[in-house]
Amino acid sequence: MGTRGAPSVGWAVACLGLLSGCLWDEATELDAEGVGIAAGTIKAAQDKHPAALELKAEVISADEEQESLEPPEGYVRMTPRLTSGPSFGNAVVLYDAAEEVAVPIFIGGTEALSTQLRLAKRRYKRPLTHDLLDSMLARLDVKMVRAQVDRLEDNIYFGTVVLRQGDKVMTFDSRPSDAMALAIGNQVPIYVSQQVLDRAGVKLDELDNRKPEPGSDPISL
Repeated sequence: MGTRGAPSVGWAVACLGLLSGCLWDEATELDAEGVGIAAGTIKAAQDKHPAALELKAEVISADEEQESLEPPEGYVRMTPRLTSGPSFGNAVVLYDAAEEVAVPIFIGGTEALSTQLRLAKRRYKRPLTHDLLDSMLARLDVKMVRAQVDRLEDNIYFGTVVLRQGDKVMTFDSRPSDAMALAIGNQVPIYVSQQVLDRAGVKLDELDNRKPEPGSDPISL
């Protein structure tokens, strides 16, 4: 973007921190059952792991660009679906049908609403947070490459959003809930590391009979 005074990618992404909290009440009203329980779990995790004040991003050099666009080594591409229940709130289930394995990731009510609409290829009457980010990226001529679920620490998932602008590939530290919602809306792959699969993966045929409790299962803030 050569125009003087044009907004940067960092500015566009940083706006999400201010906007994401504004939609919580609206999403809770639309999907009240189970959200309260999930919200309590998320709040406890947030108290334990305060949000970083600085946006963490890494710019990859042009020489590393092509390698960065390839599927990451040690990761498995997975398909998302949304599930919910009164005993555990909302979760995105990432599954690999070929390997018959799945990873359930608990998410908040706002992210669940956005994910549900994106899976159904529908839009809310006003732009939700991820819709706004999509518009910002499009205006800045930035394309999403992929989303990643990288690791599991202290019962919390950590993810990455990979973006491309011209000859630059940029990686952003992200909540997997946001990374997955953006990936679904932009129709790009979601990859899960083998480390996460080894620690949190469950068999597909066991998933429907499993009744997770937020206090014991990994969550995504």
